[in-house]
Amino acid sequence: MGRIATKRADSTPENPKFDVVVWGTVSKDAELTFTKQQEIPKVSFGVSYDKKTYMNCITLKDTPTARVAADLRKGDTVLCMGVWSSRKYQGRDGNEKTWAELLCEVIIRQPDVFYEQDDENAGVDPEGGTSGAAGDTHEHEEPDYELTI
Repeated sequence: MGRIATKRADSTPENPKFDVVVWGTVSKDAELTFTKQQEIPKVSFGVSYDKKTYMNCITLKDTPTARVAADLRKGDTVLCMGVWSSRKYQGRDGNEKTWAELLCEVIIRQPDVFYEQDDENAGVDPEGGTSGAAGDTHEHEEPDYELTI
């Protein structure tokens, strides 16, 4: 689990931007909200990597990436690619703070369980299914909303 970042050409000191790939564990369930002015769907979640390092992640608009993000639950293992940016704001206490987030362009949920294999049982898990992505046994509840294009 980790992170790779490359500074973008359009990055400025006031508005730093990086192309980022992060892989780790979802640290909080995905939450669907809508932007205040244009009512654009926004899915937000957190990813934990490198021993308690966290990244805020979002998707905007109704896209296949947003549909994958909306189904994420705490504990899922994911690989996310997108543009990281940060901005300063004034907190309720009056102090200047920084908010940083990854606007995800690609999200890949990884299989939950990989079983050890021997030659006799290669590709078969103890429950009788197959191992790897085909044997992914992670089940999610159906969301109570539907994103459509």
